[in-house]
Amino acid sequence: MSGADDPDAQKRSVDSALSQLREDLHDTEAGLAAAYLALKETEARIPGAQAALTAAEGQLAAAQAADAQAAADLKLAQANEKKAEDQLAATSDQIVAGRGRVAAFAGQVYMEQGMGSLNAAVDADSPQQLADRLALVGAVMDTQHSTLSKLATAKASQVAQEAHLTALRGDSEEAKAKAEDAVKATAAAKAAAAQAKADIDNLAADQRTQAAAVQAQVDAEKEREAQMQAESDRLAEVIRQRAEEARRAEEARRAAEAAAAAAAGRATAAPAPRSQSTGGLFGWPLPGGVVTSEFGYRIHPITGTRRLHAGIDIATPCGQPIVAALDGEIISAGWGGGYGNRVVIDHGIQRGVPVATSYNHMQRIAVSGGRVTRGQVIGYEGTTGFSTGCHLHFETYVNGDPVNPRGWL
Repeated sequence: MSGADDPDAQKRSVDSALSQLREDLHDTEAGLAAAYLALKETEARIPGAQAALTAAEGQLAAAQAADAQAAADLKLAQANEKKAEDQLAATSDQIVAGRGRVAAFAGQVYMEQGMGSLNAAVDADSPQQLADRLALVGAVMDTQHSTLSKLATAKASQVAQEAHLTALRGDSEEAKAKAEDAVKATAAAKAAAAQAKADIDNLAADQRTQAAAVQAQVDAEKEREAQMQAESDRLAEVIRQRAEEARRAEEARRAAEAAAAAAAGRATAAPAPRSQSTGGLFGWPLPGGVVTSEFGYRIHPITGTRRLHAGIDIATPCGQPIVAALDGEIISAGWGGGYGNRVVIDHGIQRGVPVATSYNHMQRIAVSGGRVTRGQVIGYEGTTGFSTGCHLHFETYVNGDPVNPRGWL
């Protein structure tokens, strides 16, 4: 059986697609995500329901054909039985008539005190009378033998016909039972076809209702996406300004050090070159969590808009502690709109560039401000804001622009 014809394989494929869809909808408003998933689950069930309806209709057609054949077989068996009964009745009539003739012949012999050849010779008055009587005796005896022979044949035929009739009655009973079974099978097939039709009608009605519910929320989702983008842009600008301030402060510090060194007659050390290797600087922000969605551009499965998934999603059961990826100063700790409960940390200049991180969808925030150290608990994993399941949406900013956190973890 090919994968296209294997129901189990089809189910696994559908389940996999729905699982991926749930991951893609992590940052979608829960009500819309639920409505869209319900729609897709309904649509995924329709082909199976249609196949069930087609199979049920095929079974009904086969049952109706079997019913018609069984009815025809029963009618033929009953006709054969009736014909055999008529033949047996006719044979029985023949036997009764033959027995009557034999009885009449016996009475005549008795009345005439025998009709043997000897009596005919004794009672004859002339040769001609003797010849006439002998001829009559011969004719009577021939008639007697013929009657007895026909009677014996009729009796044998009666026995055979009775056996044949018994067999035909058995055939009729069997045909009747098959006809009854065919009627029951047809009724069951009709019920199954009606249920299959009702199932697919219900799915179609659900599909229309769910599609309308999704469509009604799409505009709102686009507005939410715009709000999240605006909030992301606002945060990026804040981080960018802080990065610029940090850069100017760093330059001023170096200039001051250079001036002090020049006044003291010392040479200043050249600034350390910026390292291009960033991997491993951050600690894992959600211990024990696994990445369920990567950084990058994607098409929203509902609205069809292209947007940047500006971080990675890391998931464990709700309530697990979230820790700071690196030492730093808290920029903000509070509600972030679609990002839910959010903490943003400025890590200053790291390996020559200003770096910040953002921790989103927290169930609860554990810090309010000030400095934090790498590994310090700053909150707990949740599903606040535009989220459909417990996870940490972790973002990394360099020079105020979102970058893939993978390069820093």
